[in-house]
Amino acid sequence: KSLLWGVFTYYLAHGFASSGFWIVVLGVFLLSLPIALCGVYTSTIRQIRRLSLFARRGRIFRLFSGRVLKVLFWACWALVSSFFMLIQFHTYTTLEWVVFFLVIPVFWILFTLIRRLVGRELKPYLTTSMALSFSRGVCPAVMVVLYFLLLRYFGETVSYVSLQEAVDAHKAAVADMTGSAVVNEVSQYLAFYDGVKAYVLGHLDVRHSVTALLIFAAGGFVVFYNACAMLSCFLIPGREFRRLVLPLSDSDLPETVPLS
Repeated sequence: KSLLWGVFTYYLAHGFASSGFWIVVLGVFLLSLPIALCGVYTSTIRQIRRLSLFARRGRIFRLFSGRVLKVLFWACWALVSSFFMLIQFHTYTTLEWVVFFLVIPVFWILFTLIRRLVGRELKPYLTTSMALSFSRGVCPAVMVVLYFLLLRYFGETVSYVSLQEAVDAHKAAVADMTGSAVVNEVSQYLAFYDGVKAYVLGHLDVRHSVTALLIFAAGGFVVFYNACAMLSCFLIPGREFRRLVLPLSDSDLPETVPLS
């Protein structure tokens, strides 16, 4: 599943730029769906853990058991961030794609190790959720540092003479994004951000490595976090998705969804 996801993301990022708006909508939907499902599932498990403290299901219980706001939050986050990710992917170099695909083995290794560790003491239904949550927190940080180091030592760091030159260079990278007026407009703002970041990074030496890493991590962490969320969706057992539509319950096996 992860390999198919990687191939799909790569070709979608290269094909949607000059395609019609409906391709953009389809691409954003397909990328955002696993992010939203992962976020809602994680929020559901956290609610189950909190509500297990209640002895009675009164007004306070009903207040904390609501899931509408959480679903709306994750839906909005997934749609907006996926849209920006698609535009960002279109400007990736070969080295950046290689680093991005490294998130698959790194996330899998972290998930496997953490699941073995927490699985010895946690309830079965909490093991996967806890392992995924820790992996999504650790993996993006590891990937940002790895991404920064590989680009620093193996990539080509361009030192632009002026800020305008840096911005113009990054706008040229998205000049072919003419399939949709919305995509074209947003890509200009993203190119401006990338140009400012490239200009600042190009004028920082080794003594300012920490500052450069923080600037670099500003956008990279979001990309890797969403990538980990997509991969997390593939690792959630199918029966666990029933908890998204069933009443909150801490049973190890969720009940079957009634057909009527």
